[in-house]
Amino acid sequence: MLDTHQLNVFLEAADTLNFTQAAQRLHMTQPSVS
Repeated sequence: MLDTHQLNVFLEAADTLNFTQAAQRLHMTQPSVS
């Protein structure tokens, strides 16, 4: 089951179509997003 953090990461990755940009927007490292 997804928690809100995982859902936010998924939505940001889907919005940017780029794990690096999603990570930057979420103030996370890229490996933790992908």
